[in-house]
Amino acid sequence: MPYQRELVTLVQRELAARGDPEKAVAMAAYMKTEMPFYGVQKPARAEILRRVAAELAPSTEDEYRKGIEALWDLAHREEKYLAIALRPSLPPLHHPGTTRSLRADDRGGGVVGFRR
Repeated sequence: MPYQRELVTLVQRELAARGDPEKAVAMAAYMKTEMPFYGVQKPARAEILRRVAAELAPSTEDEYRKGIEALWDLAHREEKYLAIALRPSLPPLHHPGTTRSLRADDRGGGVVGFRR
């Protein structure tokens, strides 16, 4: 199975298993968005990142980039957070339909907000 498909499968499986529908509603309301959430907060997402690092390794930079882009293209906010956390050295990814982009902070992967 190609890296990007393995990455997406692992991330979606882990997010679904850890998801909390009540938190998902509250997170979407707090962020004032209609983008869906699984309801997985940052500590659990960090565990998922550690699992990704332990279990998956892209063989090329292109494969790595495609994996990150595949996560970014998914619907849920947490999938985008994980894409950002996996790509601290790449240019910002633009949110569809806007000129804004989510970005990683200088400490290596925490989401700090939108860049215009």
